Amino acid sequence: MFVLKYQDGSFKEVAELDPNHPDPALMVGLVAVYQVHKEWLPQTVLRPKLKEERQRLNRAPVGVDGQEEESQTEEPEFLQVSFL
Repeated sequence: MFVLKYQDGSFKEVAELDPNHPDPALMVGLVAVYQVHKEWLPQTVLRPKLKEERQRLNRAPVGVDGQEEESQTEEPEFLQVSFL
């Protein structure tokens, strides 16, 4: 693969370029030709969250839509049962 740099600062990728018989339309305004041997793909790196953020996420329950729900401060009601 080749990358062509033009006088206006633009770049163009060319899959194949014959150095002995180049395309005249590609050579108009050409400044430099760079040959690329490898293509680099971005990698995703998984990193653990900070301790403070993990604690915040553990304290706040998450709803179905991904939004954090408001925490309930009320105590749960208990049912009192008496036997006669």
